[in-house]
Amino acid sequence: MRETRHAQASIFEHYSNHEYGIKLQKLSEVLDRQPEILNLVAAD
Repeated sequence: MRETRHAQASIFEHYSNHEYGIKLQKLSEVLDRQPEILNLVAAD
């Protein structure tokens, strides 16, 4: 069974200003607004 961890984001974390960096930032924002998604993924 996998362990669920809640890591604290670094204040130095940033995303690159290119196609994939922008996509990763948007995905991160979605997960921050809906943390229950992470529990569903962990259970899968």
